[in-house]
Amino acid sequence: MSEERTVGVLGLGSMGMGVALTLVEHQFSVRGFDVRTEAMDALVEAGGGRGDSPREVVKGCGTVIVLVVNAKQVEEVLFGENGAVAGMAKGTVILQSSTVSAAF
Repeated sequence: MSEERTVGVLGLGSMGMGVALTLVEHQFSVRGFDVRTEAMDALVEAGGGRGDSPREVVKGCGTVIVLVVNAKQVEEVLFGENGAVAGMAKGTVILQSSTVSAAF
């Protein structure tokens, strides 16, 4: 599937899983990452894919959606060890939808 129809979802909690499943339903290629193995397994069962790290998930994605809990987790999935930014191609769009302060 083309890069523009491939989406990485980082954080598969209530919001992230809902987003990921909706994208799968609408024929997007979706890969997800979560610290909970069972969440990634559920995405795979629904037709999505998974990765062992945020960096692995985002390779070949035109869009990455971050749906983790707080600023610390956003920093970790984007810039931490095996963070997503290191695996993104130039021009990848990041949608950050976590609860963080305006200063963040």
